Amino acid sequence: MSDLMAWADVAISGGGSTCWELAFMGLPSIFLIAAENQRVNAHVLELKGIGINLGWHMDITVDMITAQIKHLMMNYEIRSLMSQRGQF
Repeated sequence: MSDLMAWADVAISGGGSTCWELAFMGLPSIFLIAAENQRVNAHVLELKGIGINLGWHMDITVDMITAQIKHLMMNYEIRSLMSQRGQF
């Protein structure tokens, strides 16, 4: 999995423990919360500027995900900062 994380420019993930692996790999990420135990991870990582928390999966639309992917892909500086912050 680390090879895929190293290859990618952006990840979309649930808010579980994989979030911390993505951060460690320096991969800017978009998080969806799929269970209550993921809420804190997604919130903390967003507060630290490591990822974007879209919130509960049932409240998210394809347009919301698309907009965030476009935002990240068109902003190298933001991706770079997120990457650096994740590798603290």
